[in-house]
Amino acid sequence: MSARVLSCASAGPLHPAGRPGLIPHAERTASREELAEWLARRLYARHRGEPVRVLEALAAVLVARLHQEGPPPAPRPEPSSLDRHLAVCRRIARRVLAGAPVPEAAADATRYHHADVQPAWARARMPSGTLGDFIFYP
Repeated sequence: MSARVLSCASAGPLHPAGRPGLIPHAERTASREELAEWLARRLYARHRGEPVRVLEALAAVLVARLHQEGPPPAPRPEPSSLDRHLAVCRRIARRVLAGAPVPEAAADATRYHHADVQPAWARARMPSGTLGDFIFYP
């Protein structure tokens, strides 16, 4: 399986190759640590327990969406700082924001959904890949 790399200059905006300024809005309103915590909590709240490669792909899509929307408030529930799922989500969030390779299924994806549902927005789109129980779209 090939992977896409999100690269990041230490002081510059995060961006995948060829897409400068992926999260300029988020960079202006949140520190890298705050973005990592937001991303970790989002993964934890919605997807804890998924395999690491699936979480990496989902994290990459969420980072790509930050470019369009900026980070919303942290999702609930408030996790315990000792929760092992939260620790995994935090490691994945930091790695994706630092430019670690992510699964090819998430390349250029800005949306995803679980395979058990068919949202209206997905009907007119061609999937870019699948991983685990998730379908990804550009």
